[in-house]
Amino acid sequence: MIYSETDAVQWLNTWERQINERDYSGASLLFDADVLAYGTLAGQLRGIDDLIQNQWQKVWPLITDFKFDQPEFQNFNGGFILIVSGWSSNHHKQRSIQHVRSGRATLVLKPVTSGLRCVHSHLSMLPGTQALL
Repeated sequence: MIYSETDAVQWLNTWERQINERDYSGASLLFDADVLAYGTLAGQLRGIDDLIQNQWQKVWPLITDFKFDQPEFQNFNGGFILIVSGWSSNHHKQRSIQHVRSGRATLVLKPVTSGLRCVHSHLSMLPGTQALL
């Protein structure tokens, strides 16, 4: 099954919305159960449960206005889609904005019958960006 850049944009917009809504269960459906990932706080993560517990649940409650910035897409012959994008969000602590966080993301999406699933994600902050915690 081959998906287009339009499908990847829709996937990215859906995940962005789920991050801002802190919808862990909905977001997990966009990811492969055996996803391999790196995060802004965690080292290597294996599987969706590890990703949720050791990255998403630690970061998402502390941020608002998460946004992917100027994503670029590459569709490979096997149907995999590579997304490279900047991102930004506001880091909040005790209801006041502490600072804007800026970073970069690399995502690999795999086509499945029901849509696209992320098999690898790597989100990290840009060098010089203040740490989250």
